[in-house]
Amino acid sequence: SVTGVQTCALPIYRKKTYRNGKVHFGLGKLKNVDVVRVTWPNGVAQNAIKPPIKDVLTIEEYVKVSASCGFLYARTDQGFELVNEILGIGPLGVPMAPGVYHQPDCTELTKIEAGRFVPTDGMYELRLTEELRETMYADRIALRVVDHPAGLEIIPNEMFKAPPFPEDRFFAVSDHQPPRSATDEKGRDVLDLVLHRDGRFPTFPMTHYDGLAMPNSLTLDLGDLSDAKSIMLFLDSWIYWPDSSTVMAIAQDPNHAIAPLRLEVRDESGNWQTAIESVGLPTSKGLVVPVDLTGLFLCDDYHVRLSTNLCVYYDRVFVSTHDESDRCRQTELPVAHADLRYRGFSRMTRDRFGFERFDYADVSPIGSWSPPKGMLTRYGDVTRLLASPDDMYVIFGPGDELAMKFDARGLPDLPDGWLRDFIFYANGWVKDGDLNTKFSDTVMPLPFHGMSGYPYRPNEHYPDRPELRVYQQEYNTRPARSTIGQLVD
Repeated sequence: SVTGVQTCALPIYRKKTYRNGKVHFGLGKLKNVDVVRVTWPNGVAQNAIKPPIKDVLTIEEYVKVSASCGFLYARTDQGFELVNEILGIGPLGVPMAPGVYHQPDCTELTKIEAGRFVPTDGMYELRLTEELRETMYADRIALRVVDHPAGLEIIPNEMFKAPPFPEDRFFAVSDHQPPRSATDEKGRDVLDLVLHRDGRFPTFPMTHYDGLAMPNSLTLDLGDLSDAKSIMLFLDSWIYWPDSSTVMAIAQDPNHAIAPLRLEVRDESGNWQTAIESVGLPTSKGLVVPVDLTGLFLCDDYHVRLSTNLCVYYDRVFVSTHDESDRCRQTELPVAHADLRYRGFSRMTRDRFGFERFDYADVSPIGSWSPPKGMLTRYGDVTRLLASPDDMYVIFGPGDELAMKFDARGLPDLPDGWLRDFIFYANGWVKDGDLNTKFSDTVMPLPFHGMSGYPYRPNEHYPDRPELRVYQQEYNTRPARSTIGQLVD
C-alpha cells in the first residue's frame, strides 16, 4: 500500500492519498511530468524521474534498510572506514507486544581492531553519523585504548538483553577452543561454518515475516571441560532484526510468536534442560557475545543447544577457560573536540553475503526519509556535552554527523610484542522512525538516566534542573530540516 503519491510538473504540484485501485492525476495540456514521488507506509520516499505520461505508471517499492543505529567511522591510512553500528543496545520506544516496550540500556562498548586506527597530528579521529530514519541522543563518549600482548583477543562484554545489563568490562582470550561438533535443527553437520570468522554461517528457512525465521537451533559439543574453573562460550554472530511494525504484527498473530534465544544443557539422562532462558543477542554485525556457562552444566556432558526463531547467524563459536584481561593496560581518552554538522548520506551497497556497507567517501545531500519533528542540537562545537552522562545530549538526526577527535599524544609507548586495540564507549540512546515505535516522529519526550523505561510513567519527566533548562535553551535550537528534497518551493 501507499500512503501518499505526489506529482510535480514545475510549477504545478499535486498530492493524493492512495486507498485502492489506481491513483489518477489529470495533466490537462501538460506534455511531461518532472517527478512522481511515492511515500510508503514506512516513511521512505521514492522518486520516479520524468516518467512517461498517458499510461499506467507502476512503481515497485525499493526495499532498503531504513533503521538500524548510528554508524561509526574511523580514520585509517585509507581514509574513513566503517567500524560498526552504534547504540543498538538503547532503542527507545520499541514494542515487544501491544503496550509492552523494551527496556533500553544506555551504555555500549564497540571494539575497533588493532591496526585499523591511526592518529593524525597526534589525534585519533572518529565520525558518528545518522544516515537512516532515526534520532540519536549521545550523552557521554570516550575512547578506551587497550594495550595487550600479541595473541590475546580483546572482547568487550556487550550484548542486547533485558536487565540486568552487562557489566562494563572486557575479556582477553588466547585459548580459543573450537567445538568438537556442531549440528543444526535437522542434524546437519555445520561445524565448518562456525570455526572461523569468514562470513559463512548456518542458515534456516524464513517465515513470511521479515526478520522471523522458522524454529532453528545450533547444538554444540564443547569437549571435556571437567577441569575448568571458568567456562565462557563466545558467539561471534549477527542478527537480522524485525522492525517495530513487524513485531506488532507477530504479537497479534496467534500462529506466530517470537522465541528468545534459549540455551539448554543435558542432564544425566540425556534430556535437555533450560540453563539460560534468554541469551544476550549481538547488537551489531561482527559482535562477539560472551556467555558465562560456569556452574550451569548438570553433569559431565558438555553439550549445549541454542534455540530460537530469531534470525541469529553464527559466524564463529569457541570456548575459553581463561580470562587474561589482567595482562592488559587500559587508558581512557575523553573527547578532545567534537563538532556537529550536516553531512548527508553515504552510498549503500551490499557485499556478497548481503550485508549493507556504507561508503563514507561517496555521499549525497539527499536522503529517503523525513526527519523527526522538534528541536535538534544546533551545529557547531558540542565537546562539553559529551564529557559526562548528565542528561545533556547531542541530539541529531538524518544526515547529521558528529566529528570527534581524541588526543593520543600522552599515550604510553607499546612494549615489544604488544598490540593496541580500542573500545569505543558510548552512553546514550537511539529512536527509529517506524510508525509503531513510540514517539517515533518526534524528538520529545527526551530520555533521561534513571527513567523507568521509554515511554516512561506518567509521574516521571525529564529532570527540571536549572542547568538542564540552560542547556536546552543554548543547544537544542535547530529545527530539523527535510532531507528528501522539495518538489516545489
